[in-house]
Amino acid sequence: MANAGLGWLSPKLSNAILRSLRVKLNSISRLMNKSFRGSTSASSVRASNMDIPKYWYCYLLLCDQKTFYVGITDHLKNRLNSHKNKESFFTKKFSDLKLVYSEKYILKTDAAKREKQWKGWSRTKKQMLIDGKLGMNSLSRAELVEVLS
Repeated sequence: MANAGLGWLSPKLSNAILRSLRVKLNSISRLMNKSFRGSTSASSVRASNMDIPKYWYCYLLLCDQKTFYVGITDHLKNRLNSHKNKESFFTKKFSDLKLVYSEKYILKTDAAKREKQWKGWSRTKKQMLIDGKLGMNSLSRAELVEVLS
């Protein structure tokens, strides 16, 4: 297997990265093929594109300044509104909800894996993530403003 562009990595690590990218591209390809089956008129293609979320978000809410809520969504602004409007089973009992951290993913499966990881973390480790000591895919303040506007 050729390591084009990844020669600075060990061959084993390079091959692992290339395999991972191939899997992700195949997943995206399958998703796109499902969306475009059937009619290929311009209106159906536009409608299909609207059904595919651009990104998935894994996010942390701080509830009443003491409890963390971890979730994923494809529309962060709408999901935050549903939390604030008491439409979420877990968060409806809290009066103060604050988005404290969010990461952006292309695939839902990646966001779900990260959500599961965070749910296994201690409060201290989640606080380190919020403080910028562990993050690798966090949204910048500007990106967050754009998503929420």
